[in-house]
Amino acid sequence: MTNGLCSVRRVIGVIAVCSALGATAAGKAAAGEKRKDERILLALSDIVLTIDADSIQVVGQTRRLRSHTYLPIPDENGNIAYAANLEVDCARKLSRYTGATGTKADGKIERLDDDAEFTPIVVDTPVSVLRNQTCPIQSAKWDVGGVTLLAPPQAAARAIFALVQLGISSSAAAELASRTYDYAPSLLMRLNEQKVPKAKHRQVIEALGVLVEEEAKPPLPIVPQAAAVRSGKVGEYTHAEMELAAGLWLKADATFEYFLTVGSLDEAARGTWSADGDQITLKPGKIPAKQGEVDFTGWRVFAKGSDLTVIREGQPMLFERRKN
Repeated sequence: MTNGLCSVRRVIGVIAVCSALGATAAGKAAAGEKRKDERILLALSDIVLTIDADSIQVVGQTRRLRSHTYLPIPDENGNIAYAANLEVDCARKLSRYTGATGTKADGKIERLDDDAEFTPIVVDTPVSVLRNQTCPIQSAKWDVGGVTLLAPPQAAARAIFALVQLGISSSAAAELASRTYDYAPSLLMRLNEQKVPKAKHRQVIEALGVLVEEEAKPPLPIVPQAAAVRSGKVGEYTHAEMELAAGLWLKADATFEYFLTVGSLDEAARGTWSADGDQITLKPGKIPAKQGEVDFTGWRVFAKGSDLTVIREGQPMLFERRKN
């Protein structure tokens, strides 16, 4: 092959210790889902290298496999990722690529030339990582090692690049970026497992990007606003009756959160609030599509003692202030 992966072979000069990554699974595929067994073998600031574990073939002293290379920015060929079949002659320390493709930043895929002949494997390059990882394998039943990738590969690679830039170790970056998160406690547990300092949690979550669903992200710290605090209305208020529960949280940063659940109906909203004497105005922000839309038109909210009265569609609802 005369372009593409030939240059990728010389991208790095340091090999991550693959054995340190371990053969760990980041989670389980959905029941019945056919998932490619892609493993992260190398996770650095300038390259992520993976292998399709179920593609490995052992033929005497030859190993055949499918590998993937991800880059943080397009290379001189305009490609941000490569995939190729690699044939490794373990005895002679030679290799050649076939069936290679390059992926542009816009997602366009181009076919690359095959290597006409085997060439020597240069140490401290991605292909030497693949040789060291696969040549000891004696049958297709052996575990190739690495970190099992359960997240979209391109998104995982972008997260790894960002995490390593933050000073997160290669092994921890691979583990953190190997899956997606839709539940805050599991995300926190993962951060603690990888010994991420609490002071870096928010930066790491931002680096994980699209791998973290909105509902898994911790709430932003509250920055008090003088007017909200001075109003004396800051607090959590709840309303409950048979089969109905509702809550309204007026925060010190002049934002609010509201929820209501009754039967099969669920409502939720966030926004900003302000107070003029005992009158309170709620201004909703963007409402997630998967939550019930709340129309605040015609609502009246006013303070009565330490509690709130919400008049909705002509019906008053008393929200009692929670005591700390």
